[in-house]
Amino acid sequence: MTNQEAQQKTKELIEDIKVAMLVTERNGRLRSRPMYTAKVEDDLTIYFFTNDESGKAMEVKADHTVNLSYSHPGKQDYLS
Repeated sequence: MTNQEAQQKTKELIEDIKVAMLVTERNGRLRSRPMYTAKVEDDLTIYFFTNDESGKAMEVKADHTVNLSYSHPGKQDYLS
């Protein structure tokens, strides 16, 4: 599989699953919450809508290291 094919497959999985678990870190503790995917670009830039003053937004501003995981157990599709 080429890099371009892998990116396309990844984009398709994200668009199909829609909801990601966003994991951030705060005070040494991991925090997870579901996020609905608003848009996925071809380069795999992913957009979400949230309140700019929310806790998750503040955590991402403080530390850009996050994890997104997508899961569709019925299809055995997983992405992190």
